[in-house]
Amino acid sequence: MVFDFAWLRQHINAQLAPDVARLYRKGVPYRQLFSINYGIVDYIEWEQHQLNTVQFPNPILYTYLKSNRFSAERELRVSLSAFGMGKLTFANQNIDLPISLQAPCNFRAGLAENGIRSIEISTDCDVKWLETELEKLRIHRAPD
Repeated sequence: MVFDFAWLRQHINAQLAPDVARLYRKGVPYRQLFSINYGIVDYIEWEQHQLNTVQFPNPILYTYLKSNRFSAERELRVSLSAFGMGKLTFANQNIDLPISLQAPCNFRAGLAENGIRSIEISTDCDVKWLETELEKLRIHRAPD
């Protein structure tokens, strides 16, 4: 998908705002512990690149690195991270967060507000499956 970045950033920030997106344990809310990061991927010589030659870098930098062989992608990444190192403790108990968290995306609003500019498909895309899934959201292919 090709997004308008300003729309995407506003949409994600609204979905994950502290007053909207909260983690609870036994009815008690956690303090907001997530950060949303946005960045353009840096394409590097993967086998020879090293970030920690002098000091350890911010770990989030590794999220935005990719081998030069993918440079044609010109990728923007959005990542969700939690502060700190080690374990999350709540009421003197270690808490394990899920391996992944999902943030909803309102595709209909994205299309209506021109936040989703286009859906690009590769030659090996299962177009029938994609159209079926979009149809479930009542999103129809534009006439050619």
